Amino acid sequence: MRRSIVDNNILTSHCVKTTFRDAKFKDATRQDSCRWLDCLCISYSDDQEESIVPQPGENKSFDAGALNCDSSFAKTGEKSVLNELQEKIASLSKELQKKDAIIESERVAHKAQLKDFITAVKVAERCREETKSELARLIAVCRNVNSPEEVLWFEVMQKFQSCSKRNALLAWAQARLTAYPSISVSNFASDWSDGRAFCALVHHFRPDMVERIMLLQRDECPKLALELAAKLNIHIDSNLFAGSKPDFRRVMAAVFELYKKLELTEQEC
Repeated sequence: MRRSIVDNNILTSHCVKTTFRDAKFKDATRQDSCRWLDCLCISYSDDQEESIVPQPGENKSFDAGALNCDSSFAKTGEKSVLNELQEKIASLSKELQKKDAIIESERVAHKAQLKDFITAVKVAERCREETKSELARLIAVCRNVNSPEEVLWFEVMQKFQSCSKRNALLAWAQARLTAYPSISVSNFASDWSDGRAFCALVHHFRPDMVERIMLLQRDECPKLALELAAKLNIHIDSNLFAGSKPDFRRVMAAVFELYKKLELTEQEC
């Protein structure tokens, strides 16, 4: 009887301990479950791709603070990358605006240049037409004049498309002196003072009258020019090539005589 009472006491004590242990285990399990649910909610709210699922039979505890820390680090990294992308986009936008401004300014400048060019072409065409009509009018007037010399002048002017006797005769002389690089004429004064241009014109049409090497002797050319003029029966002043700047009217007259004696004779031949 006494033994059975002892056994009952032991059994009762064991049951109490077991019940207490089970209650403690359930309480711990309940706390772990609450923690797990909190972590799962936090993970879901932060758009985490991986879900935390406890394995059966395992007693795992989750630290919500650690998950929050990881989430904050992830957000910080994403914000940093986003800021860098925004800065790059802003920089590229500014550069694009600059390029657009440059292109627009160049387009405006090109348009203005094109407009000026078209205007210049129109003005040149108008001047050309006016010159041609004026030249035709002068030629018609000249043909009604009985002076043969005036007719010759207008023929030269028509050939070299010039309304000026001086410019037409100068253009004729320049065209005939292209074979003499060391001799250039741009007026009827100083460029003819040494007589070389006069002698070169004679050599162009009559190389038998003067040797080309003589054109290199500057000191001899004034005298040679007078001799050639005399042979061609051209009357010029003996002091025409003596000064550094002869009278352009007398030089023009002498050159025009060369034109009549040499150019027209060559055309007739």
